[in-house]
Amino acid sequence: MTKDYFLGIELGSTRIKAVAVDENHIPVASGDYTWKSTYENGIWTYDLAEVWQGLKAALSGMENRENIAAMGISGMMHGYLAFDKDNNLLAPFRTWRNTITAKAAEELSALFDFNIPQRWSIAHLYQAILNGEEHAFEGRVDGRIATSRSGSAGFGYDPIFIPQGYEVTFAEMSADDKNAISHRGRAMQKLIDHLRQSQSI
Repeated sequence: MTKDYFLGIELGSTRIKAVAVDENHIPVASGDYTWKSTYENGIWTYDLAEVWQGLKAALSGMENRENIAAMGISGMMHGYLAFDKDNNLLAPFRTWRNTITAKAAEELSALFDFNIPQRWSIAHLYQAILNGEEHAFEGRVDGRIATSRSGSAGFGYDPIFIPQGYEVTFAEMSADDKNAISHRGRAMQKLIDHLRQSQSI
């Protein structure tokens, strides 16, 4: 009987590592690839082409790859990657080493009354919005928190969020009505308008 192996891959800051274990959690094969970030145009980044190169190198020496039944992937804890619908990178990968998000981190920390470090992904995203970068579009909807849940549509906080100017929660709205005023809908509309103005669609 063929044994099943389980593969773990980590895209770490200094190495790409791959380890296969058997059903008893005993390592049966491993491989790695050493890499490091580079400083380009004021940003610490990694070349995505090297990701594929590193993965191939880490996996190349592993035997019995056909027996892998499942796998999991772990990435660096912080950073920023933005892709389009075709998985094309829209901006250089910004790693946890970057300290270029001071304004965003300060504003978010004040907003949430919670420390948001510069390296966190949300700080990178908000800094891209503050910078007016073409790939980032902000949508915002103000409102209040209801005293009790109401409605069955939507997800997450929809049953307790009442948008400004309304007396019903997101969860009580139709999908079309919610999408017309939600932060996601507004951000998407800005993206559509931008693409139309640039004649991309």
